[in-house]
Order: sequence, then structure tokens, then C-alpha cells
Amino acid sequence: MADLDSYFRSSTFSISEDTYSIIQGTVMYHDAFAIIKVADDDITLIVKQKDATYHIPSKEILAIDNGWKIITIDAELPLDLVGFFARISQALADEHISIFAISSFATDHILVKEDNVEEASQILKNLGFGETE
Repeated sequence: MADLDSYFRSSTFSISEDTYSIIQGTVMYHDAFAIIKVADDDITLIVKQKDATYHIPSKEILAIDNGWKIITIDAELPLDLVGFFARISQALADEHISIFAISSFATDHILVKEDNVEEASQILKNLGFGETE
């Protein structure tokens, strides 16, 4: 666990100013924050909430969940590091904070409901993260 602690202490996070929607849709939207396409009929979009229904036709939206903030974790992590995200997820779960997680090669993002963003921020600070503006 000491290795994870050192990674937490050397990492920072930032919180999006915008609020986002998570959409299950039938089309891709090029201005989405993230597009997750598992199959032709399984497309998830992360889109600024203010743009969600304006730019994506309602007939192309199968489901939508509004009110999410994106917490971006800025950390240089080796791909074989074990437990980094699990520890963050568990700390948030212990406080009954639901998350939608996105990981890429170089960046991790945690989406939390707007009502939980301050508590999630404090949990990350308690784990050792610094916050950037």
C-alpha cells in the first residue's frame, strides 16, 4: 500500500466547470467529451449537459442521465500498477458516492453527480491528492 500512497501524493485532480450528461445513443457526436463504442448498438456518450439535447436528436437518445461533474486525475502511472483506481473507487463507495469511470492510456476520469462533487473532492484530498484549479 505504501507504493499507492506515494502515487496519490504525487497526483493531482481537477473538477470540470461544466456539467455533463451520460447518454446511451444510436449515433456518435464528434464534440462529445468521450465516446465509448462497444458495438454498433452500444454507444455511450459523455456530453456537456447544455449541448446534449440541442445537438443530438431526441430520436437518437435511448437514455440520458444529467447532472454529472468530471474529476480528472493527473498522474503518471505505470500500466501495471495494481489497485490505484480500486482504492479511489472503494473510498467513494464507502461514502455511497456513485461513479462512472473512464480510463485511457494517460488519464483517468471519474464522473460523480453534481451533489456529490464536494464530498468526492474531500475524499481524494484525504487519500493524498492535491487539487488544481
